[in-house]
Amino acid sequence: MKEELPLAGVRILDLARDLAGPFATQVLADLGADVIKVEHPGHPDEMRRWHPTYNDLSTYFMVANRNKRDVTIDLASERGRAVAHRLVSTAHVVVENFRLGVADKLGVGYEALSALRPSLVYCSIRGYGPGRLKDRPAYDAAIQAYAGLMSVTGEADGEVARAGVAVMDLSTGLYAANGIQAAIRQAERSGRGTHLEVSLLASGVAMMCYQLVTYLMTGHEVSRLGTMHPALVPSKVFHTQTGDLLVIAGNDGHWRKLCSVLGRPEWADDARYALNVNRVDRRREVHDMVQ
Repeated sequence: MKEELPLAGVRILDLARDLAGPFATQVLADLGADVIKVEHPGHPDEMRRWHPTYNDLSTYFMVANRNKRDVTIDLASERGRAVAHRLVSTAHVVVENFRLGVADKLGVGYEALSALRPSLVYCSIRGYGPGRLKDRPAYDAAIQAYAGLMSVTGEADGEVARAGVAVMDLSTGLYAANGIQAAIRQAERSGRGTHLEVSLLASGVAMMCYQLVTYLMTGHEVSRLGTMHPALVPSKVFHTQTGDLLVIAGNDGHWRKLCSVLGRPEWADDARYALNVNRVDRRREVHDMVQ
């Protein structure tokens, strides 16, 4: 039952579109929040039109908008703003991803809405966040490139690649959902709301934590390795007669078991290969052996 879920009783006004914002509110809806999605009557969420479709509804739209109620409001009209303000008076959270300054022009910015409801948690989803690029719109692929994710994705001797899922949008949605829940708790204690800002770029940089910390601490640049892992060997997709097979030896115990399965127990006792640190130094040699 929805009333037994953790966020039961929390109402969220979802002014966002596309993926990052709607995915954040969907996570909160799955946790029991009452999410009201607001769309323009003539220009609804663009993802409704993305193919492929099922029963005339985009599968892209489906993955970020379950468990929500929906209403159409023209926020540019006086009547529309009045309706939105009435909804805000009963809401705990507002989520938006308008271009910078547009929410204020429409009368649904943080200052206007927090004046109506001081305990309101207001979350803005941005592309690049504060700084010289703050006005620039962003898409997942652009942030994968700008944050550096593409530089470590793809084959070592091939072109850079875009990750096969919208990892920047989805991670931003998860960071937003997490921040919103913390802000709700804070508002419950203090009676005061807050304005959160979560950006795709900040999320992208956070997702590059291993590569960044490695470089800052050691000066070593982690490069593209295809399906290989920079710190574990063997770790790779191997080609077999019945199809491709991903093998990962996460520790030396795994390596010993793999050697046994492959009928090569002597490899586990060989000082050149017994420890992962040595196998990393002999990456190509070990992978050729396993292949």
